[in-house]
Amino acid sequence: MTRPRLLLGAVACLLVAACAMCDVQSLHTSWSPRPGNPTSPNEAYWNSQVSGYISQTARYPLAACRAGQQGSVAIDIFFTARGEIDRATLARSSGFPLLDAEALATWERLKDNGAKFDIPKDDPRAGNSFVFRLTMNFRNG
Repeated sequence: MTRPRLLLGAVACLLVAACAMCDVQSLHTSWSPRPGNPTSPNEAYWNSQVSGYISQTARYPLAACRAGQQGSVAIDIFFTARGEIDRATLARSSGFPLLDAEALATWERLKDNGAKFDIPKDDPRAGNSFVFRLTMNFRNG
């Protein structure tokens, strides 16, 4: 009876190994070109906060990984004046519903967990609500 378990374990191991190369990155971040969104001298500081949250929270959907789906999803993230996430909307689809849904779900998880972004007092956005556009890159292999 140990053979079926061993075989099942080997198959599971192969599936995990095949998808171990799937990765989510937030390489391209930018402030949305919407009127009233000021630019900031603190872009590198802000981008490091966003990248840190993404690396801890984003997931590559297993079904998308297995199907070889990859692409880039642009998300508009709306922040309150206190740096809290208000909502996230899809700005540009990857062409794959699983990847688009995960990009939005990442920000919902962050919002639900009370993620707050530190906005330096000298930043022009301090004390104002604003929109941040983030491109999340889902890469397979």
